[in-house]
Amino acid sequence: MSVAIARSLKIPVVAGIMVIVLFIGSLSPILTTELEQSKSSYYNIRSSSSNLVDVPVWMVNDQWIYETEIDVSPSLAGTDLDDPGVNIQALEGDTSLVVTDIRLEDIDGIKTLIYVLTGGGYYEGDIFIPSEVAAPLIEGIPSFLVPDIDGRLAGDLEIERHVRVSDLAIVYQSQTIDVNVLNIPILGSYAVGLITLEQSYSPPIEQFDFPIEVGNNWLMNHSESTVWSGQSSTFPIPPPPPPYLHEDKFEVTQSGDPNVPYGCTNSVRVQQVNLTSGLEKGFNWYCEDARTFAWSNEVILLGMIQDLKLKNYIEQTRPGNSLSLDWPFTAYPPGFDVDVEINSNTNPVFGQFRFETDGIEEDFSINGQSANTNFIVNETYDNSDTTYDVGTHGLIAWDGYQGLGVKTLIIDPNAEGIDLVARSSGIVIERTRGGETIVLTSVTGFSAQRGDSLSLSFPVQNRGISPSIPTTMEINGPGGSNSFDINTLNAYDEQRITLDWDVPDDQSFGFVSFGFIVDPNNLNVEVDESNNAGATPQIRIGASPISLYDLPLPSYTFENYTIDGSESNDPDGGTVSCEFDIQTVDGAGNIWNQMRYSEDCILTYYWSDDGTYEVNMTVIDDEGDRTTVKIMAVILNQAPYINLISDLDEIKVGESVTINADNSGDIDTILPPDVAEVDIVWDYDGDGNFDSCEQGAFKFNCTLTPEIEGDWTITASVTDDDGATTESSIVIKVLNIPPEITNILAKSNGEELEKDDRSFWIINEDQEVNLHGIAFDSPNDIDDLSWTWSSINMGDNSVAWQLQDSGSSSEIDVFWEKSGEYTISLDVVDDNSIRSPEEVRWIKVNNIEPTIEITSTISTVGESMPITLTGEASDSPSDIDSLITCWDIDPSVNSNDNGSANDDCDYEGTEMTHSWGKSGTYTVIFHVVDDDGARTIQQLDIEVTNQPARAIIKTNSESVYIGEEVFLDGSKSTDSPEDKVDLKYLWDKDINQDSNGDGIKDNDIDFQGANYTPEFLSEGQYIVQLTVRDEEGCPADETRCVTQITIEVKARPGGPIGSVVASIEESLGIGIGIQALIFILICLIPILLFARGKRQNDYSNKQGWQELDMGMGYSAPMPNAAPVSAQFGLQNDQQENIQAQNSQVNTGPPIPDSGLPEGWTMEQWSYYGSAWLSQQQEQSMGIVENPMTNNIQSEPTPVQQDNSAFDLLSNLETNIPSKTDPLSAFEDDDLDF
Repeated sequence: MSVAIARSLKIPVVAGIMVIVLFIGSLSPILTTELEQSKSSYYNIRSSSSNLVDVPVWMVNDQWIYETEIDVSPSLAGTDLDDPGVNIQALEGDTSLVVTDIRLEDIDGIKTLIYVLTGGGYYEGDIFIPSEVAAPLIEGIPSFLVPDIDGRLAGDLEIERHVRVSDLAIVYQSQTIDVNVLNIPILGSYAVGLITLEQSYSPPIEQFDFPIEVGNNWLMNHSESTVWSGQSSTFPIPPPPPPYLHEDKFEVTQSGDPNVPYGCTNSVRVQQVNLTSGLEKGFNWYCEDARTFAWSNEVILLGMIQDLKLKNYIEQTRPGNSLSLDWPFTAYPPGFDVDVEINSNTNPVFGQFRFETDGIEEDFSINGQSANTNFIVNETYDNSDTTYDVGTHGLIAWDGYQGLGVKTLIIDPNAEGIDLVARSSGIVIERTRGGETIVLTSVTGFSAQRGDSLSLSFPVQNRGISPSIPTTMEINGPGGSNSFDINTLNAYDEQRITLDWDVPDDQSFGFVSFGFIVDPNNLNVEVDESNNAGATPQIRIGASPISLYDLPLPSYTFENYTIDGSESNDPDGGTVSCEFDIQTVDGAGNIWNQMRYSEDCILTYYWSDDGTYEVNMTVIDDEGDRTTVKIMAVILNQAPYINLISDLDEIKVGESVTINADNSGDIDTILPPDVAEVDIVWDYDGDGNFDSCEQGAFKFNCTLTPEIEGDWTITASVTDDDGATTESSIVIKVLNIPPEITNILAKSNGEELEKDDRSFWIINEDQEVNLHGIAFDSPNDIDDLSWTWSSINMGDNSVAWQLQDSGSSSEIDVFWEKSGEYTISLDVVDDNSIRSPEEVRWIKVNNIEPTIEITSTISTVGESMPITLTGEASDSPSDIDSLITCWDIDPSVNSNDNGSANDDCDYEGTEMTHSWGKSGTYTVIFHVVDDDGARTIQQLDIEVTNQPARAIIKTNSESVYIGEEVFLDGSKSTDSPEDKVDLKYLWDKDINQDSNGDGIKDNDIDFQGANYTPEFLSEGQYIVQLTVRDEEGCPADETRCVTQITIEVKARPGGPIGSVVASIEESLGIGIGIQALIFILICLIPILLFARGKRQNDYSNKQGWQELDMGMGYSAPMPNAAPVSAQFGLQNDQQENIQAQNSQVNTGPPIPDSGLPEGWTMEQWSYYGSAWLSQQQEQSMGIVENPMTNNIQSEPTPVQQDNSAFDLLSNLETNIPSKTDPLSAFEDDDLDF
């Protein structure tokens, strides 16, 4: 029916087309004159063809990776960050999108197969926000602590998107971005916000109306449901808006190379235009090779612009059961049957055929053959409204997993026979101006100027289902008319004729258009000839606007700079607006550009740093023509500012004052955030050079301590980054102060003294200490200071010493003689008699213990022999004279009953002489005590060796007559006093006779006793031997304890008398001596009776002591008791009688007329007087010491007890020369040890 109607209207339609062409041509004054020409010289003409791009198939794990740039600046418009000093660069990174699932969802009541894509990316960019702008935005931190934010803005984006399988329409998407500022000075990082935007579209947005080709356009009316969530201190989170109705137009404006990293040289560009505002919302370049967009530029959450360029496509391997769909015709009119064939590379395959818009869901199976299904096409519209079809729908074959096939079915009421269409909507106009080529669209506007080159692409398409026959296309325009051959076109094939026109320099202002007719000669029988004619949009030929402005004078930073371009105009009429591309600088010194738009072409702006900045003012007319002029804005530096503050205006010398210059800076300094806005120097001595404060030379606080009184002028100068300098001064009055002792040092031998836990210095007596006092005063006083040192004993408050000194410091050498704890006090007076506070230190003086050393090297001595020991004692010089040195000769006995047994002072001094009577080992303690009671001892062991007795025989005669007794006295034998009382005297009468029969002649003991009176009965020489033994006997190899005497026995003279005497002796047993004695007694009885009393006293005095000859140069000390009377041959009872008599007469012998011996006491005389008298008597008598002989007496003689004989012997005079040294008679070997 529709075909018949079209044919019946064929002639009127052709006529109508001709009217339209004539009308279009009438718009150009030259068109009518050149219609007759077959070709116009104004044009360059070429032909091309294009193919439809159908919907792709995605697989799970298909992945696309995009270079991503997110421009956040549009989101800042109208916020606190919309400030000339704020510089937020685009975020850059990679975005990944991955197909994670293919599943069914209910969409607007229709069960729909969708792809689920997930992905995201991480992006970073530079950011600078001045502190004054950032402070109100950062929560929880005092504003004065917020620095300039010069760091990195980071965004972490997560994406989820649901896409309809049949046409890649977007059903739902969510975007979550976590924004942080990194590398902020002091703060480190700051969380800007975590924001999630969820958007649902009903109906789903068809960004691509498959099949697509250049010139396609469609309208989308859809509602958008938006849900915001998250939080941010910087970006205001809007409340959830109600569903918003969008009316957008999508246009396929061109094909070509989008210049993306992945390639995709054969792509088509689809732009999205908001029909309400007429502004472009975004565009997508669809790449058939990548099965999705190659380049996408669109507005995302909060107005940010996201730009994605494909850099990699990771294609999932297609499985063997991939499905494909086919049917006989490209397009079907409603009411026709569609026979669908479903094919697979493998079998068996079980799946479902889906025509979701019509609600068709049919199962199919493929087992060796293809599956077939059919349905009748209904007039099923889609939501992408076009003027050339009812709808396009993707039909689906799906096995429930990865086996998937999709193909678009076109529903067109005119899809019958041949239908050549002059697609006006598909005309592509490219304009080249000054080397820049753009595609003119409804967004850019259709305009041109003289000298522009226009390239117009006219499409013809066969929308019928039958191939057309070759024909022509007539193009008519301001440059003339043209005819071009059109090839055979199959169903929905398209051919393009491209015409190039250079706008003449004399082209009139106004509108021009190009018209074209397909098959003007009606060579094809078409179902609809009303669409054979078409035309371009009206192209306005005009001129570029003229930019006029007043060049402003230079201004200072942060002052408004105004560019007034309001006189700019458009020569071809209409209004103009301006766009300002401003070169600016942020607080970190980064140069960047900022855009400003102005309807009246007036810009008011300021810069934060001085310099010359480029401002490009672009004047835009109604046709979109643009004229750009460069303006150089000169911005001057503002000098820095400084303010000095001090809490004090008057101080004393030595006090500190701080001048605060924190309120200094430069409003237009561009420096890193950790660098001060200005540099500062200080001058407080007035020499014009900078001085260093206690904080340093270049700090904003200057603490100084004046050393000289007077008025101090302190000047600070600040310099900004441009070299501008500002000065400020403040005056401080400095007053005089007393001196102050700052330290006292103590050293000894160059080393500092150590302190104990009480802060006492520790030294020893007499240790020299160097004390060093240090004081502070003003320079004019310091050299004339007077110092007073003193030291007080803390125990008795006595003054150890006191010294005076002068100068800038004081150094003295001192010592302490006595131990104890002392204070060291120091004060100092300046020349104004101002005294410092007294400074005190403490010192502990330790006593040095004395040291001793026994220097004697002899440690062995014989019995009763004196030994002299010497020692040395030392101490500190102050103690040496007070040392007490002693010798304790017996540490086992506490002889002084004081202290311990080893501290007796038996001998005082460093030398002692002592002897020991008995052999053995004796310990001597040498010790010393200082004035502090410190005692030091040293012990020495003395080895006392035994001395053998020295045998001595004394006699009244060495020659006797036969039968005459001889008196031998062995009591003169010597030994130590302690040994002598126990000596044993052993006599051998004749060593040439063996009286005991042991075969040894000289070991006989013929008599024991001190005195021996032998009698010899025959004439000859007899050697009598005396052996004297002490407690250790007489060693066999010792000769001193054995002596001999030779007795010569002669025949008695007188003959008969001698014989009588001998006879009496022999018959009566009375020897000649006894006979003589009897005779003498008879004669001398009267005399003896008279002299008895006197002799007894003399004898008693003599018997108590005798000289003991012990060796060379040795005299035994006086004995401690009366001598043993047995040594003189007296009986004990006789001795007792003598002592009793003496005690009755006198306690000692009569004192000589010369008095007591020198140095003697009466007590000593009582004990030793008799011995002394006897010694004096013996020295006046000569006693003969007999040489040793070897005469042996044949018979022992009984010991004589006759006291009268002893009396006689005692009165004998012996021939012993007198000697002053009692030891002079001893031989050298007498002292051999």
